[in-house]
Amino acid sequence: SDGPPWRAAVLMVQREFAERLLADPGEQPYSRLSLNVRLFARAFRIFDVRPGSFSPAPQVHSTVIRLEPRLPAPQVDFTEWDAMIRVIFSRRRKTLRAQFTKVSTVSMLEQNYKIWCSLAGQKPAAMPFPELLLSVLEEEGVVYERAFAMDIDDLHGLLRAFNRKGVHFNNVQDIVGSDGSPMLLTDGFGGVAGEDSDDDAMGAGPYRAGPLISAGTPKLQGTMGIVPPPPPRRVAPPSALREPEPELGSAFSYP
Repeated sequence: SDGPPWRAAVLMVQREFAERLLADPGEQPYSRLSLNVRLFARAFRIFDVRPGSFSPAPQVHSTVIRLEPRLPAPQVDFTEWDAMIRVIFSRRRKTLRAQFTKVSTVSMLEQNYKIWCSLAGQKPAAMPFPELLLSVLEEEGVVYERAFAMDIDDLHGLLRAFNRKGVHFNNVQDIVGSDGSPMLLTDGFGGVAGEDSDDDAMGAGPYRAGPLISAGTPKLQGTMGIVPPPPPRRVAPPSALREPEPELGSAFSYP
C-alpha cells in the first residue's frame, strides 16, 4: 500500500490459532502460517481469555495477541517466496535434500528453469538439473536442514541463492520482464503437497508446470492455473415447479 503503515493490531483469536501465529522455529505448531506472519509482522501474546469470560461460554479458550508491522517492509517477491515455502513445508520434517530430490518438485522446477533460460537468453548449466539444485543447498549449508527448524533469514537466503542460479518457483514472466512475453502458470491446484504432508495451515495440491500462453491471450492475475468456470446451473422456470392445477371434473371439483 502507498498509504502510511498501520501501527499495531490487537486481535482475539482461538488459542490454538494463536499458538500457530506465535510459534518459533523447531516448535510443534511452527508452520507456513507462523513463517509468513513473521515475514511482515511481529506477534506478541498479551493474555489468555477463559471460556467463562463470555456468556454463553464457548467450548474453546481464546488469546489476545498484538501484531506490529516490520518496518521497513521486507524486500521480497511474496508470490515467489510463498511458492518456495509451499515446496519445503509440504513435508516439513524431511530434510531439504529429500525435498529437492522429489520427482514432482524437480520436474516442476526444471521446466521453470528451462523456460526462464529461454526467455532470458541464458545458456542452461552444463550439469544435470538435480545436481544444480543440490549444489545450491550445499553452498548455503542447508542440505540436511529441515523446514520446521529454519527461520526467515535462512529461507530468504536460500531463495536468493536459487534465484541467482536461475531457479525460480513462480512468476517467471515478471522476472524476465519482457513486455508481451509468454506467461508461465505453475500452480494448478494452489500449492505443493507431498503424500505425507503435515502442514495443514493451508490446503495444497500437487504443483505442476502450467502452459505457456501466447502474447495475444489475456494474462490471469495471481498464481493460480487456468481453471475452467463451472457450468451454469439449470434452474427450472417457476411454472415447472408449481403443482398442476386440478382439471374440471376431477376429485377436486365442486359438485
